[in-house]
Parts: sequence; structure tokens; C-alpha cells
Amino acid sequence: VAQPLGLTPMDESAKSSSESSGDDQGRLGASNQKVDEATYRFIVESELKQLLAFADCAADFIRALSRTAEVKSHPPQTILCNQGAPGTALLLVLRGTITGYVDGQAVVKLQAGQYVGEANMFGIVHHWGMTLMTDASCTICEVCRQDFMDAFSSHPVEQPLFQPILDIGRSKRKLTEGTLNNPCMLLKGLSRHALEKVDQRMAHRVFFKGEKLVEEGKPSNCLQ
Repeated sequence: VAQPLGLTPMDESAKSSSESSGDDQGRLGASNQKVDEATYRFIVESELKQLLAFADCAADFIRALSRTAEVKSHPPQTILCNQGAPGTALLLVLRGTITGYVDGQAVVKLQAGQYVGEANMFGIVHHWGMTLMTDASCTICEVCRQDFMDAFSSHPVEQPLFQPILDIGRSKRKLTEGTLNNPCMLLKGLSRHALEKVDQRMAHRVFFKGEKLVEEGKPSNCLQ
């Protein structure tokens, strides 16, 4: 689902930090703290089991992901990634909260149990669609694309579950459906230049069976 992000202003201190920090690698940079390995392997496996993305996966598949996933602790106001930088990982918040910024504007807040970057992990997109910054001390679990593909290739039972999603990443046209290709009714009549601007602000997310797209009564400034 292509989801345009909102326009909540970002405060100047966060904007300044966002412009001066970050890591340009697909995997996040090293943090000053590392969670004890035996502890975080147990935590990661337990947390991954809770995600609807892996709800139909066997325990062996989840265990394989947990062995290679990285868990890092970060202090407040840490830039986890910069908008536009290469990105290949799903980031799951284990503790604390993080805020996502697009073009210097706060657009989403994630707390423990929530994740972002699943489209990066699946290879649908290859760059971060937003800058992510910790609001407070945070612990983040990171599952990168290569680790996912290694587990995927060695567990044939899970392959039918994820192959249709991986195929989307091979079709650039599918990523622009509703904007540049076959514009939705709301966007029809806009110039090509305007459609390109809208498309650039799209955040591609993958939703799984049982996930809520919208929630009645909950404020939202997004078009899905």
C-alpha cells in the first residue's frame, strides 16, 4: 500500500540533529551499547513471533531470523537512518519510541511492538523513505534483507508465503500504481510534474492479514 505521509511540523532542534547525523549504510550504524546476546536472542524470537508478518511461519524460520537479527540500544535523539540513504532492514522497536520525519516534518511515531522498513527488507524499496530518530532511550531489533533471504531460501515451506511480496520489488510499475500509473480518482487531472511530486512522498508499507489499516476514531492525516 502506498501511503502519503502527513505534515506535522518538526521542531527545530530535531531538524538540526537530523541534518547533521546518520548513517548511509543499508544496515544501521553501530551504537554505543549492545544488549547481552543470550538475552536478546530470546527477546528477538519472542517478539518476531508476535508480528503478523510472520504469523504463519514455522518456529524454525523465526529462530533462523532471530539468530542473525541485531539488537542495539540507542540514547535519545539518535538518528537511526536518514531519508534517501540506502536501507535494507526491518526495524522493530523493542523499547522506547522513535519518530519518522519526511522533509523535516514529523509524520509517524512508533512505540514498542511496532516496526518500519518491512518494504526495505523485502526488497520492494531500497532507500529509507524517512529519517528515523529516537525520542528516548530505545532498543531496536534489526532484520536485514540478506538475513531474511538466507532464511527464506533455506525454508521452502515459507517460500509461498513471501514470494508474491518479493515479486512486487521486481516490478517498478507496481510501485507507482495509483500515482504515475493509473492515477486514483483523487489525483486524476494533475499534471505529470504534480504526480511525480506526490509519488516522491509515498511511503510503501506492507500490510498482512489481520493488521488494521485505519482505526475508527483515531486521528489521521494520511491517504492510503
